[in-house]
Amino acid sequence: MTDEMLVTSKTEQAVSRFRDYFTSGTFQPGAQLPSEAELTERFGISRTTVRRALDKLREQHVIETEHGKGSFVIDANPAHTLTRTLDPWDRLEPASEPHSHLNRANTLMAGLFGIEDRSPVYIREQAATHRETGARVLTVRTVAVKPVMHIEPEPDPAGDRAELIAALEAHCGPLTTRIRFRYIATPPAEMAADLGLEPGTAVVEFRHLTYGRDRQLLMVETERTGAAADEWETGI
Repeated sequence: MTDEMLVTSKTEQAVSRFRDYFTSGTFQPGAQLPSEAELTERFGISRTTVRRALDKLREQHVIETEHGKGSFVIDANPAHTLTRTLDPWDRLEPASEPHSHLNRANTLMAGLFGIEDRSPVYIREQAATHRETGARVLTVRTVAVKPVMHIEPEPDPAGDRAELIAALEAHCGPLTTRIRFRYIATPPAEMAADLGLEPGTAVVEFRHLTYGRDRQLLMVETERTGAAADEWETGI
């Protein structure tokens, strides 16, 4: 194997490992990534290989780098645009009380929602079980504050989903949803533990992005569950 082929092989291996790491669920779209030095130490590869791999991932639109700020995960996978017909909770049963908190949007997340950097976003997390299979499911709802703060009466972004959807539809026009799906072959240990899975068990993830008029992103809902041998349906 020539030196050039060896460099290419190392870079391709790093690209594959980084892509799995960045898109396995550890980092949500908009999340800032570790520095080159941290990646070098974590994966035990050279700084040069790290840089080449990150360059490849930028070309593939997996990550985005902002000068002086760092690199961030982006979500550029194609998705179908659908009329709002799918409620993620149609097939789910709550298994815990919801946990809600206020967070701040980084630059990339702010760009997705069309809001200012560091603007507040509501986060609601809740465990559930699949009504048909009994599988454990983790759900996360993210809503930007700005689109809902001018609605009267102001809906609770962390409250009843049907009421929130009705308020958004009344004030933001007909809603459309982009459905995105990921198969996470090697989920992080923490994700597997949260889902009660054995280490190494694959995970499936559905992400529902709800848009109002002018294609303004209003809400992101994420579901993760173990990828058993069953065939999973979206329920559309």
